[in-house]
Amino acid sequence: MYWDLSSPDYFAEFTRTGIDSCDGSSHFKRAFTAGVFFAIDNGKLTKYQAARRDRRTGEVIGEITALECHCLACIQMRSEGIDPRTYGSNENNMGRAAHNLNMLMQAQAIAVGRQRGIALVSCVGERASETLSTKDVYRSQWFVKVCRHVEQQGYD
Repeated sequence: MYWDLSSPDYFAEFTRTGIDSCDGSSHFKRAFTAGVFFAIDNGKLTKYQAARRDRRTGEVIGEITALECHCLACIQMRSEGIDPRTYGSNENNMGRAAHNLNMLMQAQAIAVGRQRGIALVSCVGERASETLSTKDVYRSQWFVKVCRHVEQQGYD
């Protein structure tokens, strides 16, 4: 199953009713605007302040307080030279949004007793105009490649 961006507060109910595609942007927006970096510490969601990255120089301003994360989103972003624990550039913000949404989904999975691996893939760019399943709606090269990688790794 594929899920689009969704509110963790309603995720369990969506799943129970068979909805496999839901859209919501409040957590995604916060990841871009509030400089928040979430982590799972001892099974609980913890919020850190992300360090700011100067848009002109790329220099990190402030301290990175969260430990380096090993979720799929962070591993991929680091391989591209992007640290999601910072904000200020589009790349860092998108990486942090993907990381934060993965953390929110993991926290929800823990809360409802589901301990299997979940990868959340954000949609970007081109999308189909007709009604399709979430997996088939988004057509950007990034989305297709990340979905393929997620499937190969055995994540839902």
